[in-house]
Amino acid sequence: MFGRWPTLYPAARFEGRDLAVTNDFRDLFGEMLIGHLDASDLEAVFLHHGKRRDRWLGLVDR
Repeated sequence: MFGRWPTLYPAARFEGRDLAVTNDFRDLFGEMLIGHLDASDLEAVFLHHGKRRDRWLGLVDR
């Protein structure tokens, strides 16, 4: 688990049963594509998502 921990309390679970999602996979993969693989255009990979660096998790240190 990387990011905000939503807890396992029943009131915090998604639909009362699942661990709540706190990270958008496009933010994680976008950071990896640009930071590690030097991709230049995430719009081609994640339509309408863009680079959104403000939402990155800080996994890739450049």
